[in-house]
Amino acid sequence: MKINGIVCTLQVHDLDRSISFYNSIGFSLDWKWPESDPTHASLSTSGHSFMLVQIDIKNKPQIGDLYFRVEEVEKIHQELIRKKIQVSKLVKTDYGMLDFSIESPSGHHLVFGQPSGEWNG
Repeated sequence: MKINGIVCTLQVHDLDRSISFYNSIGFSLDWKWPESDPTHASLSTSGHSFMLVQIDIKNKPQIGDLYFRVEEVEKIHQELIRKKIQVSKLVKTDYGMLDFSIESPSGHHLVFGQPSGEWNG
């Protein structure tokens, strides 16, 4: 089996609010579907994408975690702080990464990290 990529899907209650949030942290909207009353969207940055699917407000979304391996994690951390996005402290982890996390409006856990020099996994 050859896999050329994997696209994660996160469940959200408010598609437009979620798109605005992800735009604010650097992702671009690729598409929304269907054209009238969209329920799905794709966002991307640097050639990597993920999707959002809007679910009924009565349903509790499955909370997802996304780990973004990035370059210049300290710069990204400071940029999000300047944008007034609540971020965790930048931490050198015991698994060899320098990372921090934020939470999306739907409660998804987003972590941004880069190798700290002790591990290149």
